[in-house]
Amino acid sequence: MIEFYVSLDTEKQKLMDVFCVAPMGASLNDRAKQYHFPLDMAHKMQTRPRMQWDEELEDLLEKVYCQNKNELLQSLSYFQCFWKSNEEHYLSKLNSFFEEKLPDYRVLLACYLDVISNWKEYNIVINHRLSQKENPLYHVYSVLFEIVLSQVFIKIRSVKTKKEMSDKQIWGRSELAACAILNKLYPEFKNAVKTGYSELDSCMPLFLNIIQKSSHLQSFLNGIIELKLSFDGEKQ
Repeated sequence: MIEFYVSLDTEKQKLMDVFCVAPMGASLNDRAKQYHFPLDMAHKMQTRPRMQWDEELEDLLEKVYCQNKNELLQSLSYFQCFWKSNEEHYLSKLNSFFEEKLPDYRVLLACYLDVISNWKEYNIVINHRLSQKENPLYHVYSVLFEIVLSQVFIKIRSVKTKKEMSDKQIWGRSELAACAILNKLYPEFKNAVKTGYSELDSCMPLFLNIIQKSSHLQSFLNGIIELKLSFDGEKQ
């Protein structure tokens, strides 16, 4: 089951998860640009103690959430209705490939953030404005991608310690895996062959080759875990 919700407090926490730690996959400047988030605020969150920017962040979010109140409620209604009608169609294919019922996921509809997974919990984020896209496949892909990414990360981490495989190494494999799995399972995503990260996408042919030979998730994971990839670098 997928539950959609709106929460200023949760988006604040997710923004802190993004901007208060060392960047992964993209620079702080690129992340701020991607999320249309004020760059000066992002830099403050990265470099200064929380007491120096916490109230400013609260004020910013309260203003944005007030301005977008009606849009947020409309988006919430749209996503709830769409997934009530289509959830079984999309998730049944994943459940079959994973050979288990996927956990229930909560999806935050955010004002700034978009397409984010939580690698320890069953929570993801998409931007509420995806509801305004004429083609619903934009948001369907985003939701499914983040669910698969988080599940692959969790499953690899359960068998590989941080000494054996760093978070960055698992993150890269999970991004590529999510793209490859959706490409295999859904005809509507057969042209999806890039993650958007140039450092990863040179490895995509390997993942597409392995996924075509895999009838279920475990055989696929066995194939990608042992790969020596260009973005691996030194194990941490």
